[in-house]
Amino acid sequence: MKKDNTPESFAARALHTLSSASGDLQALARLAYEYLENPVILSDKNWRTLAIYPEIDIPEDDDWMQFRHSGMLSLEVAPENLKADLAGAISAAKEPFFRHDPRMRYGRLYCNVTAGNHAMATVSILEYSRPFTQDDHAITAMLAEAVSSELQKREKLGWSRGQEYESFLSDLLDGGQMSPALVNERFKSLNIRLHRYLSLCAVDVRRFDSGRYSLSFFRDYLERIIPDSSAIVYNDTIVLLRSFNRADKLRNVEKLPDLVRFLTERHAGCGVSRCFEDLSELRTSYEQAMLALSLGPGAQTGQPFFFYDDLVLRHVSSLCAEHEDLLRLCSPKLLELMEYDRQHNTAFTKTLRAFFANGRNITQTALALNMHRNSAIYHLKKIEDILSMRLSGADELLYMELSFHFLEYAKVLA
Repeated sequence: MKKDNTPESFAARALHTLSSASGDLQALARLAYEYLENPVILSDKNWRTLAIYPEIDIPEDDDWMQFRHSGMLSLEVAPENLKADLAGAISAAKEPFFRHDPRMRYGRLYCNVTAGNHAMATVSILEYSRPFTQDDHAITAMLAEAVSSELQKREKLGWSRGQEYESFLSDLLDGGQMSPALVNERFKSLNIRLHRYLSLCAVDVRRFDSGRYSLSFFRDYLERIIPDSSAIVYNDTIVLLRSFNRADKLRNVEKLPDLVRFLTERHAGCGVSRCFEDLSELRTSYEQAMLALSLGPGAQTGQPFFFYDDLVLRHVSSLCAEHEDLLRLCSPKLLELMEYDRQHNTAFTKTLRAFFANGRNITQTALALNMHRNSAIYHLKKIEDILSMRLSGADELLYMELSFHFLEYAKVLA
């Protein structure tokens, strides 16, 4: 008996699949493959895999391999699609359409999945095993309707644990008062396992290509390349909660090559909070990460990572600047040395600054200034003569060192 592969037969079986206990998107993809005899990809509007069938490798097709093994199109692959305005073409299409971009090994039959005027997902069928027929277009349109129905059902049932998690994390970032015990219990109920030590990263997205990618696409990508992290979009910033088993792993984030490349290519920054252990400190840690993101570029480190611990004195400077002219707060001794350099065309201020920057270690100061150690000793003794003081008084040295930070923040010193 000849197999019934008509659109009418597919519609009936798709309806049965949706109504059955085992009905899900993977079941719909498997059913579509049975009729279309070509590989099926169901992806959301952020290019994440919702379902894929069959589970085979097609090495010559980069997009298929990304969807199958990475769960989404990586930024190394996706831009080519987007430059060809594929995303726009799918969004504008009212019915399935065929497209074969030069960079793709196999052509695709695409169909937009919508609920009303709201785009929800994309159906992609690879022309891999056989050419498409007119019936395939009809079956693909019916598949899109079935996928839309399933996604809407999930939304109504509050299916997305991710949405619940984002709502909970947003409440904590808003400063919502909740006991530590209750916070931990909520995390357990969401099946989120955290290591002992935590930190928040805030990623600046102002230079991101939001016209082609949504913030949620970048959120998912960052979450994937940063181990043991959970990300949300909060106040137009991507915020990631990281966890690790040792406090000294805080800075490991700057050793992730994919993240370094991602930030560098987009001229973006990443503010990093201090380590913390109590989830009730989430709001404070978020403020630290955002302050690092704000203050970091002014420190001119040339790096995309800004750690709050490295910027505490810039934070102090910013707080002082809100209430007083920073020059009036500076050490008179330091200002005297700067004036001496100006009048005599010398660079003793530079030597003193290097002395503080290198932990008041003469050998390290000499190395930093590319001079002989004896020359560094001479410079420091000359500074003592100019200022009529010894570089040994703890309070005065602390005051002068803090004054350097004031002058850097006020951009008096580069």
